[in-house]
Amino acid sequence: MHLFISTLPPARCGVAAYASEHLEVLRAAGAIIQTAAPDPDSHADIRIDTTTLAGAWRWLCFCLRGRYDQVHLHYVDVHCFRGRDGGPIGIWVRRLMQALALRLLAGRARHSSIILHELPHHGHRSVSYRALRSLAFAGFSESIFHTEPMRADCLRLYPGLRRTTSRIADHTQFMRRKFAGTPTEARQCLGLDSGSRVLLCIGFLQSSKGFDDAAKAFASAPVTENCQLHIVGSVRSANPEGRQYADSLRTLCQRTPRCFLHECYLSDESFDCWLAAADIVILPYRGIASSGVGARASLYGKKLIVRNLPNLTDQFPDARTFSNCDELAEEMGLMEAEKAQRRELGDAS
Repeated sequence: MHLFISTLPPARCGVAAYASEHLEVLRAAGAIIQTAAPDPDSHADIRIDTTTLAGAWRWLCFCLRGRYDQVHLHYVDVHCFRGRDGGPIGIWVRRLMQALALRLLAGRARHSSIILHELPHHGHRSVSYRALRSLAFAGFSESIFHTEPMRADCLRLYPGLRRTTSRIADHTQFMRRKFAGTPTEARQCLGLDSGSRVLLCIGFLQSSKGFDDAAKAFASAPVTENCQLHIVGSVRSANPEGRQYADSLRTLCQRTPRCFLHECYLSDESFDCWLAAADIVILPYRGIASSGVGARASLYGKKLIVRNLPNLTDQFPDARTFSNCDELAEEMGLMEAEKAQRRELGDAS
């Protein structure tokens, strides 16, 4: 029996979509799996609620009793160490139980793996913060990362990970195409001009994604009237900061010619349809551990422009890079000019 711990659909989370593809691969191989999710929106066999002391205790008791052949954990820090309510002592006790639960569950399995999607790996973290995570990680057989910079940072900050066998895994290893059509068919589905040049930013609308920088760069980019920038996504949650960011992004797009904001939450097929339709996918993130969007774009052979963050340049070594809006504008123009030159050479031949 396998225990699979992750957010899962219909939860609106990129990790949930990625984990569901991993789950499909395991089940196709014949594994018998029990699923556990740390949030109320996921469809899973077990609901992990550690937001209260009582809930954390029940989860710890479950982990004390449980013994599995394999444990698979898709790790997002805010999911595995949930809950900020209560006094300092209550929070500390709950955090200790959360860490002990993972340590015992992983250590008692014949094999246990942790895929680290989101874990703070730079900047100051308190001794207690790092110690609790190290305790949780130390029982796993292997730790899996998508980029070498994140792996190196995490092994340095969290000693418990050094007890695991760590490795880098291709972010696309479980991914499958969800849209089977051609780029032309994708544009027909989306109502896009088949002859236009489509630049795409896609994902949740939040400041850390940097989509506003893409819009600002596009406004000054040396591109033709045939070129369009499409920003597609939704606010992750109804918090004031996210809503405020979406409002400002909408205003920015409205005053930028040929820059369009599509505010919607996409199905997996619709998400891939946008990727198939694009000429270039832009990842202007201000900070990220790794990019599932970029990985999915590679399934469709799309060219990438990424901010020159260590994790992104390591994950996508063939991508064009930029450090500020002026450089991004220049890259947009260069890639369009190169496309036009290739077209002229093709016509000449």
